[in-house]
Amino acid sequence: HHHFVCRSCGRLEDVPAEALGALPRADLETGYRVESFQVVMRGICGACAEERSRKRNSARR
Repeated sequence: HHHFVCRSCGRLEDVPAEALGALPRADLETGYRVESFQVVMRGICGACAEERSRKRNSARR
């Protein structure tokens, strides 16, 4: 599996490999023999996104 890390709160979530679909095969393009790889996505989790939205909305009032 892979990971998603929230850059606001640091929350780490597992992301199933199937969620990413097919990834390019680096070994076919470079000649390297890939034995494993890991994807780490970084962004804002749903809870932090909601909190930011609430703060923005209350600041407008």
